[in-house]
Amino acid sequence: MGQPAQDNQDVPDIETEARMILSAVARMEGEWGAHKIAAVLCGGDEDWMKEDGLDELSVHGLLSHHAKLKVIAMIGALVDQDLVNRGAKKTLELTPEGGAVMTGDHDLSGEARKLLGKARNAMGMQ
Repeated sequence: MGQPAQDNQDVPDIETEARMILSAVARMEGEWGAHKIAAVLCGGDEDWMKEDGLDELSVHGLLSHHAKLKVIAMIGALVDQDLVNRGAKKTLELTPEGGAVMTGDHDLSGEARKLLGKARNAMGMQ
């Protein structure tokens, strides 16, 4: 028999997921782009990740309940809301406002919640 459908009780709220993404951006120190950050958050085990020790980061696998493309879309929503800057080489780094949201000093704006929710739910929870 198949496994029962997973309920969404264990899925973090949108603000928590945003903070997880912002934390990953901060921990990856502006050296990586959205695809690599999403791979770390989704718990990937690629060789490049192991070589750079990224599989040892505290954020590794935090969003493993989402598909990588969904996490990339959520990162894009944070870029659109100026919580994350995209550099010339498409690397990502926190803005001061992104840092304040990450640490809990500021909450996500209503518009950021809306965009993140739309990205997260575009194809269902997975």
